[in-house]
Amino acid sequence: MLAIELNQRHRQFIEEGFDGVESNFDPISKYLDRLLRILIHCHPGFKLKQIKMKFGEVCFYSNLHELYNDDDRQRDHNVSLKIQAKLEKQLMKY
Repeated sequence: MLAIELNQRHRQFIEEGFDGVESNFDPISKYLDRLLRILIHCHPGFKLKQIKMKFGEVCFYSNLHELYNDDDRQRDHNVSLKIQAKLEKQLMKY
């Protein structure tokens, strides 16, 4: 599943003005799809802003900090780390 397919599947949960999945996460696209469905289900009002690679690391941006009135983006950072770990594990198989 390509990034464009992930974005089409979850377009109603991508915040207006943002691109959603921007990088090619093909090795873990099913994992990302499942993760997004879980976030949408567990956090009413969830909106994805971006998931992209930046300097070799996964960057995940959403509105979770707004939903929980957090000043920091620790929840986004935790999701980034989970995606990064899954991606690295998958790439080591090849």
